[in-house]
Amino acid sequence: MEIPSTVSRTIDSGAKTQQSSSRLCPQTLSTMKGYDYRWFYGHPIPFVRYQDRVGEGAFPLFGYQNLRFLSTKYCTNCQAILTGPDDMCGDCRESPLFRRLRCILDGPGVPFGKQCTGDNPACDLQPWADAICYTDWMLYVVSVFGLVKVGISRREKGNCSVGFTQRIISQGAGEWIAFGPLRDMETAQRTEDELSNDLSLTQRVTSAEKWNYINYGKEDVPLPREEVLRWTENQGIPLYMEGSFAEYFTSMPDNPYPVFGTVKDGVQGSLCWSRGSIAVFEHNGNRTAYDLAELAGLSTVGGL
Repeated sequence: MEIPSTVSRTIDSGAKTQQSSSRLCPQTLSTMKGYDYRWFYGHPIPFVRYQDRVGEGAFPLFGYQNLRFLSTKYCTNCQAILTGPDDMCGDCRESPLFRRLRCILDGPGVPFGKQCTGDNPACDLQPWADAICYTDWMLYVVSVFGLVKVGISRREKGNCSVGFTQRIISQGAGEWIAFGPLRDMETAQRTEDELSNDLSLTQRVTSAEKWNYINYGKEDVPLPREEVLRWTENQGIPLYMEGSFAEYFTSMPDNPYPVFGTVKDGVQGSLCWSRGSIAVFEHNGNRTAYDLAELAGLSTVGGL
């Protein structure tokens, strides 16, 4: 599907400037930003997040889906056409907002090239620092896709005092245990690294590891609960809460067993199983598994 060409933009990719033939996005162009899980009638359901000219929105992958995407990839923030593999243009990556967000990955103040403190934040935005960087953070350990993973998240999200559990659900956790609160983001980042190193826990689950979990029918591994409790007790970090999340529709369908699909080629069918970024859809008796993390940057015309 072609979109009328109306404007040319220069997209700065950071290392070098790339000239890209860009087009003004029509009102009905919707660019996928990714996915998350939200409660829907007592079940955690995967939602697709998108951006259009009006603003951001989301819809549940509930019922029959027939998603078709353009071959052109767009920035998930400004909807400029992208020519590289990233899901965001260089201009947006270097914007103040996304530099602040990168502090969560790179460390406080690192994207700004200067020291960050609660009284003098590197981003020069005190309300942001108070709400994001210098507020309560949680440390969690989860059993996910046949691995034990450690992670961190802000305690409060979306006006919920235990909003960090949405992060745990979206990662596909089964059994989980959370500790804290920790006093700020930097403390949480340092504690996560130390726990990961001391107990040999992964901090990231790759797409290949997720596919292997499904393809070879791997089982969830039990959490090393006592070992983790001893470690956190020695660090003076209290147990906050623990629990487990069930897979959507309980268990992986195996008759027929799903084949693996590519999101950019389209998603068709009814959701019959999901866990974290992996979702299985059934269409005409066939089941296909997709990695919803591949949604970012894909676009569709016609509105959502």
